Amino acid sequence: ARWGMGLPNTTLKWYDRASKEIGEVPVPAGRFEGVRLSPNGKRLAAVRRSGVSASDIWLFDLERPVPARFTFGPATNYCPAWSPDGSRIAFASDRFGPEDIFVKSVNGAAEETAVLKGGALFKEPTSWSADGKTIVFEQPDPKTGWDLFLVSADGADQPKPFLHAAGLERGGVVSPDGRWVVYCSNEAGRIELFVQSFPVPGAKYQVSSAGAANMNTAWAKNGKELMFMAADGFTVMSAEVTTGASFHADEPRELFKLRADFVAVDFAPDGERILATAPVGRLQIPTITVELNWPSLLKSQAQNQN
Repeated sequence: ARWGMGLPNTTLKWYDRASKEIGEVPVPAGRFEGVRLSPNGKRLAAVRRSGVSASDIWLFDLERPVPARFTFGPATNYCPAWSPDGSRIAFASDRFGPEDIFVKSVNGAAEETAVLKGGALFKEPTSWSADGKTIVFEQPDPKTGWDLFLVSADGADQPKPFLHAAGLERGGVVSPDGRWVVYCSNEAGRIELFVQSFPVPGAKYQVSSAGAANMNTAWAKNGKELMFMAADGFTVMSAEVTTGASFHADEPRELFKLRADFVAVDFAPDGERILATAPVGRLQIPTITVELNWPSLLKSQAQNQN
C-alpha cells in the first residue's frame, strides 16, 4: 500500500484493462490502505486505518458487499494474504510489539492462530503455497536487507529462508500451479520483477526490464499472465507468461495509468478488472511549505512580543 498525507478517506473502484471505470465497491466511509481479492474473486479483504498506529482488516462479499470486520484492535493488523481455497487469511499484527504472523478462518469459526511470533521486528505475509501448507513472508535482515522466508501455515515448524541474498527480495507470490514464485528484487541496481522456481529456488527468470514497483503483483488464475505496477508506481503492466516445468515471459506491456495519488491496487483473478483505492474527490497532491530565513522571523516575533 502507498501512504498518503493527511490520511483522507478513500474509494474502491473497478477499472477495465483500458482504464474505463466500470464500478465501485460500496464501503463505509474511511481510509482503506490495502486490498486483496480472494482466489475466486468473489470476496475482498481490505485494510481500514483507524489511527496513526491502528488498522483492521475488513471482509466484503462482492456479490452483496456488506462489511464484516475480520480483526479487532488495538493494533496495526494488515497485509492480508488469502489461502488458495479462500478459507483462511494470513496477516501481520503488532499487537504484541514486533509484527507477528497470524492465520484466521474467514468464517469466524475459530480465533486467529499465531504461526510466527518474535524474532525480526517486521514480518509480512505475501502468499501461500498451492497446497495451503506453507506461507511465504518477507522480513528484513541487518546484513542482507529484505528477504523471503517460508513458514508452515500451522506454525508447527520454524521458518526457513527461501531467498536470502544481499539486497531486496520482497512481495513473493506463488503461481497457481505452485511451481514458481514472482517477486521484486534490486539485484540489478533497481527494482525489477523476477520469477524463480518454488519451493526450491534455483531456476530464475527476469520478467521486467524497465523497472517495477514493490506493490501487489498477481498471477492470472490460469497462470498465463502476470500483472504488476511499473517503476513509476501508478502504471498497470501485464506480461504474458507460460508456466509448468519451465517458465517463459513475453515483454511486458503497459495497460494504463492509475491516478497518481492512488493508495492500493489488486487484480481480479481473470485479469479483466483492476481494483484501486484512491482518496475521495479530485487528485490529492501533497504540498510542502518551506520557510526561508526563519531565524530572522523568530527574532522579529520576539521583538514584537517585547
